[in-house]
Amino acid sequence: MPEFWGQGYATEIAGMLLAICFIQLGLHRVTARCNARNLSSERVMQKAGMVKEGEFRKARFKNGGWDDECHYGILKEEWQAWGNSDGRMRLGNGLAAHRS
Repeated sequence: MPEFWGQGYATEIAGMLLAICFIQLGLHRVTARCNARNLSSERVMQKAGMVKEGEFRKARFKNGGWDDECHYGILKEEWQAWGNSDGRMRLGNGLAAHRS
């Protein structure tokens, strides 16, 4: 829904999902991927602290053609180094959410 693009919602949701993955689910690594042409999605992953781990060439078939796909990942210790080691998730608006 284009009217919500660029409002920071995806960045906040990505941060919340990482907190759930690392705190509640106890995961040690989280990965994500996006179309290489979708620079906005890449920026969300970068803002969440994720690192680009690779790009798969012609991995997605869309609208009659092949697109490349970017792969990102973050380790729990990297996420914690971003200031999340106390179980609080830092949100883009300066608020923090506690784990329950």
